[in-house]
Order: sequence, then C-alpha cells, then structure tokens
Amino acid sequence: MKKFERTNETTLYISGLKYSLKEGHIRELLTPYGKIGEIDLIKDKKTGLKKGVAFIAMPEKEDAEKIIQRFDGTQYAGRTLKVSIANQRFEKDTAYYAAQRSKAAKMAKTKEAKEEDEMPKKSLRRRDKKGLNVLFNHLGK
Repeated sequence: MKKFERTNETTLYISGLKYSLKEGHIRELLTPYGKIGEIDLIKDKKTGLKKGVAFIAMPEKEDAEKIIQRFDGTQYAGRTLKVSIANQRFEKDTAYYAAQRSKAAKMAKTKEAKEEDEMPKKSLRRRDKKGLNVLFNHLGK
C-alpha cells in the first residue's frame, strides 16, 4: 500500500464518493478543472473496502478552488459530494510513540507490583492462621 505524502501542494478532501469508483473515474471527472496530482482512495484497514473518501494532490491552489466551487454539495453517481481543502494531519514522531510505550510499561509494572505486594501478604496470613490452628488442635489446646 502506498503512503500518501503531502508536500507544498494543496490537498483536496472529497467524501461521498460511490464505493465502486476507481482512481481513473475521479481523474477523468476532475481533469477539465485543473492539473491533478496523486489520488489516494481511502480503504478500511480491516476489510480492505473503499470508504468513499479520497485525498487528491493539486499542484495549483487555484485549480483546487475551482474544483471546490464546482463540486461541493453536488450530486455525482447518486451521492452528494463534499469537497474541501484537507486539514494537515498531525504527524507524531517515533520519540513520541517510544515515550508513550515507556510510560504505559511503567504504569503496568507499578500496577503489577502493587497487586503482587498485596496478594502474598493476605495468603501468608491465611496460611499462618490455618497452620497455627492445626498445630494447636494437634497439641490439644
């Protein structure tokens, strides 16, 4: 699966697409309104089925504005399209993920340690009482 990279280009977000549409259909539809870059049709990670959403790289911001004005709120293939400029996705770096994993691991160890500290003490007390009762009963007291 190719990774969609955003550069200085304007990226359009289009939702409401018919699930059966392919990249060629979208390119054919939008090409008369400007130069089209990379098209990324979003699929569900678990099922692999299309979600009816696409990100489209547009080299020229003016072309992107034309497409928004022309297609936002219009019907295409029986569905209403929503077209806008995509929000820049927040990219978390590897240091962020490493810190989160480390924090989660520390919390899990702390929780396990607390549970282990509590459990042996309770079980030892029970064993001690039971053992003493057996001893006293055996001695006849």
